[in-house]
Amino acid sequence: MTLLLTSSVAQASLYRWVDENGKVHFSDKVPPSMAQKGHTSLNKNGVESQRVVSAEELKQKKQEEQKEVALEEEKTEAKLAEEEQKRQDDQLLATYENRDEIIAAYQKKLSLLDQSIGILSARDESLSQKLVRLSKQRKSTKEEMSRLTLSMQIENTHESLQEYRKAIKINQSDREIMLDQYRETLTRFDKLTRADR
Repeated sequence: MTLLLTSSVAQASLYRWVDENGKVHFSDKVPPSMAQKGHTSLNKNGVESQRVVSAEELKQKKQEEQKEVALEEEKTEAKLAEEEQKRQDDQLLATYENRDEIIAAYQKKLSLLDQSIGILSARDESLSQKLVRLSKQRKSTKEEMSRLTLSMQIENTHESLQEYRKAIKINQSDREIMLDQYRETLTRFDKLTRADR
C-alpha cells in the first residue's frame, strides 16, 4: 500500500512559478491567480518539461508578430512599387528616343485639346447670344402661343449651353492632367537618360 502511494506521488506533476514579489514556488497545483501569469511544468527529475507563458507574454508576442507582418507587407509593397516604376521606365525609354520626341508628342495632344476647347467655347458664345435674343423676343411678344414656343426654345438652349459648359470644364481638366503628365514624363526621361550616361 505504501509502495503504491509513493509511486503515485513520484508520478504527480510538479509546477514552478514566481509570484508578484519575485518569490519562487513549487507545488503539484498552480493557484488560479497564477494560471494566467505563466508557470513551468517539471518532470519527476525536476527538469523543465513544459512552459506555459503568461497572458502578458502572449500579448507581447502577438504584437511583435503583427509588427513583423506589417513590416513584411511594407517591404512587399515597396518591392512591387519598385518593379512597377521599372516597368514604366522601360516603357518610357522604349517609346521615346529623345526629349524632342516627347515634346512633339505632348504638344500635339495639348493642341488637340486646345482646338476642342476652342470649338466648344465658340458654340458656348453662340448659344449665349441666342439665349439673349430669345429672351428679348419673349419679352416683346404678346401672343401666348408664341411666348410658349419661345419659352421652350429658351429652355432647350439653356440645357444645351449647360452641356457645352460641362464639356469645356472636362476638356480643361484633361488639359491640366495632360500638362502634369508632360512635365513628369520629361523630368523622368531626363533623369533616366542622365543616369545612362
